[in-house]
Amino acid sequence: MDLDYALRVDAPAVLTAESSTEQKATYEKWERSNHISPLIMKGFLSVKKLNKKDRNVLVGNGEKAQVKAVGTLRLVLESGFNLDLVDTVYVLSMTKNLISVSRLSAYGYSFKFENKCFSLFFYSIVIGSGLLEGNLYKLLLNASFSESLKTMNVNDVVAKTCGTPQQNGVAERRNRTLMDMVRSMICQSTLPEFLWVEALKTAVHILNKVPNDILLASSDMHMLHETKNNLSKNFDMKDLGEASYVIGFEIHRDRSRGILGLSQRAYIDKVLKRFNMHNCVSTVVPVVKGNKFSLLQCPRNQLEQDEMECIPYASAVGSLMYAQVCTHPYIAYVVGMLGRYQINPRMGHWKAAKKVMWYLQGTKDFMLTYRKSDNVEVIGYSDFDYAGCVDTLKSTSGYVFMLAEGAVSWKSAKQSLVASHTMEAKFVACFEASCHGVWWKNFITRLKVVDTISRPLKIF
Repeated sequence: MDLDYALRVDAPAVLTAESSTEQKATYEKWERSNHISPLIMKGFLSVKKLNKKDRNVLVGNGEKAQVKAVGTLRLVLESGFNLDLVDTVYVLSMTKNLISVSRLSAYGYSFKFENKCFSLFFYSIVIGSGLLEGNLYKLLLNASFSESLKTMNVNDVVAKTCGTPQQNGVAERRNRTLMDMVRSMICQSTLPEFLWVEALKTAVHILNKVPNDILLASSDMHMLHETKNNLSKNFDMKDLGEASYVIGFEIHRDRSRGILGLSQRAYIDKVLKRFNMHNCVSTVVPVVKGNKFSLLQCPRNQLEQDEMECIPYASAVGSLMYAQVCTHPYIAYVVGMLGRYQINPRMGHWKAAKKVMWYLQGTKDFMLTYRKSDNVEVIGYSDFDYAGCVDTLKSTSGYVFMLAEGAVSWKSAKQSLVASHTMEAKFVACFEASCHGVWWKNFITRLKVVDTISRPLKIF
């Protein structure tokens, strides 16, 4: 098959009843090539359907040149990086690589012609230049801009280096983190957009200065010291001694009684102070039995919505959720309920969230405790709330797994289906707990710290 036939020959006339066999064959040949030809254009990553305004371009002599395709073109730079240009026009009659200055202008680029030289700017920063050769300018990107493409992802200019998918994924996530920091800096400080490069340098400096904490735990002290020595040889690190505070956790030890405790008192005090609840009275339960929330309680008019604009409901629920995930499993149910109405809450939801803070005020000294024992065993507990969701009539499942007499894993979530009776809801709750129990069994088996894990797990 002549794959580039449609790129070299204009479209034939539309077939009619009087068309000859040769005309039909030519038309079919052109149609087949026309479907395949965009895929074989060298350097194009993707193409799109041509609009009427994109079918022709005006050249220097005033004549129209037919456009064969519009898509994303990849240019391989001398530095080894790739530069992707979107909305690139492919014109077969032009044998040189041309970049439309009007399209560059739409993406934040500007340009200047002076003394037969061409300069390309990106937000007032020179990124390339070119000399007049014949009737065309040959553009060369500056080496400094090519190097900056290692960590930048600006508009539709994308730079990629060779690497494994895992390495590329890490780089892309870091790029997103950097760009989020840059956007936040510019928005919060009202800086002009052309200073984004300086903001990017500041973001990179901040990330490079952030210390990375490592928490090592082992029952073999020789192995622990050997690991620290190996890390010290390869990284610049400092041994801070026995850990007492890590990522918001306070670690308490009572070696005489064989007890280890995890507390978030400092974090809870910080949350209560943030929402002006540090002097509130405490309550004995986070939610009263029988309290229900529904969409009918959400704002129904603009007045009710305006009432909630100045209330940080989503922030409060997020703060409570972190405490629930880390050290307070007993608020998992109510926090999960409140999280369903973050988009459109009402004053009743806000009062329920404050009641949870009242409960944390009285229980902030509580901590998760684990006790040393010769017979360490994993035990699970499962329960459900039948048709607890008023809006969907779905039940809520919950489970908690205990190890060394302390909770190590818990969850409270709405079931994905509507149970027709209590036995069905109970079966779903037991199934979810069993799945998590299997995961725990496989995880602890590899750790080789619990000998009894080979026996069936107990779930009540």
